[in-house]
Amino acid sequence: MDIGEDLVRQHDNAIDQIHGYAQGRVGRLRIASVPSVAALILPELLGAFMEVHEGAQVDLMDSDSSNVRAMVASGVADLGIAGPAPQGLSLRTDPLFSDALHVVCRED
Repeated sequence: MDIGEDLVRQHDNAIDQIHGYAQGRVGRLRIASVPSVAALILPELLGAFMEVHEGAQVDLMDSDSSNVRAMVASGVADLGIAGPAPQGLSLRTDPLFSDALHVVCRED
């Protein structure tokens, strides 16, 4: 193969990737989430997201709320789904839903 043709092909591929990133068609989304949301809610949402954004890659990390917030604050994750952040952290939080918790115990 001619070196010139290879270089032009690499250039064209790079330009296509840049356009894909700019238009939101490709890229990597890093999500940190508490395990319950990662297991019960995100699979369906991410499936629909991947159908629309076929060139995108998603990394899903599950951990407790404190670690989720730390991953977002440090840049390890792009966004997180966790309990509310305590005052003083420089994170924006928006409530997604209200989760009713129940005490579960034996009848006796």
